Amino acid sequence: MNTPILDCKVGDLIQYTSQLSDKLILAIIVGETTIRDVERWRVKPLNSSRKAYTIKKIVFSWKKLA
Repeated sequence: MNTPILDCKVGDLIQYTSQLSDKLILAIIVGETTIRDVERWRVKPLNSSRKAYTIKKIVFSWKKLA
Protein backbone atom coordinates (compact mmCIF):
# COMPACT_ATOMS: atom_id res chain seq x y z
CA MET A 1 0.00 0.00 0.00
CA ASN A 2 1.42 3.38 -0.96
CA THR A 3 1.21 6.20 1.56
CA PRO A 4 1.46 9.90 0.71
CA ILE A 5 4.22 11.94 2.35
CA LEU A 6 2.03 14.96 3.04
CA ASP A 7 2.96 16.34 6.45
CA CYS A 8 6.55 17.08 5.47
CA LYS A 9 8.23 20.22 4.21
CA VAL A 10 11.59 21.25 2.78
CA GLY A 11 14.30 20.62 5.36
CA ASP A 12 12.65 17.57 6.97
CA LEU A 13 14.57 14.34 7.39
CA ILE A 14 12.74 11.26 6.11
CA GLN A 15 13.42 7.56 5.87
CA TYR A 16 11.82 5.68 3.01
CA THR A 17 11.99 2.34 1.29
CA SER A 18 13.17 2.39 -2.30
CA GLN A 19 10.65 0.65 -4.54
CA LEU A 20 13.43 -0.60 -6.80
CA SER A 21 15.75 -2.18 -4.26
CA ASP A 22 13.78 -2.41 -0.97
CA LYS A 23 16.61 -0.56 0.80
CA LEU A 24 15.97 1.94 3.59
CA ILE A 25 17.20 5.38 2.58
CA LEU A 26 17.74 8.36 4.88
CA ALA A 27 17.29 11.64 3.05
CA ILE A 28 16.64 15.30 3.61
CA ILE A 29 13.95 17.03 1.56
CA VAL A 30 15.61 19.85 -0.38
CA GLY A 31 12.74 20.92 -2.61
CA GLU A 32 9.52 19.96 -4.33
CA THR A 33 8.45 19.87 -7.95
CA THR A 34 5.82 18.52 -10.31
CA ILE A 35 6.83 16.27 -13.19
CA ARG A 36 4.22 14.94 -15.62
CA ASP A 37 1.41 16.10 -13.30
CA VAL A 38 2.84 14.08 -10.38
CA GLU A 39 3.93 15.90 -7.23
CA ARG A 40 7.44 14.93 -6.14
CA TRP A 41 9.94 15.70 -3.42
CA ARG A 42 13.54 16.55 -4.32
CA VAL A 43 15.64 14.63 -1.80
CA LYS A 44 19.35 14.35 -0.97
CA PRO A 45 20.34 10.97 0.53
CA LEU A 46 22.47 11.28 3.67
CA ASN A 47 24.25 7.94 3.43
CA SER A 48 25.73 8.27 -0.04
CA SER A 49 27.56 10.65 -2.32
CA ARG A 50 24.66 10.73 -4.80
CA LYS A 51 23.32 14.04 -6.00
CA ALA A 52 19.78 15.10 -5.12
CA TYR A 53 17.01 13.39 -7.06
CA THR A 54 13.21 13.34 -7.09
CA ILE A 55 10.82 10.80 -5.61
CA LYS A 56 7.04 10.71 -5.82
CA LYS A 57 5.22 12.12 -2.81
CA ILE A 58 3.59 8.69 -2.60
CA VAL A 59 6.10 5.96 -1.74
CA PHE A 60 5.81 2.40 -0.52
CA SER A 61 6.96 2.95 3.05
CA TRP A 62 8.26 6.07 4.78
CA LYS A 63 8.75 7.71 8.17
CA LYS A 64 9.42 11.31 9.16
CA LEU A 65 12.44 11.49 11.47
CA ALA A 66 12.82 15.21 12.10
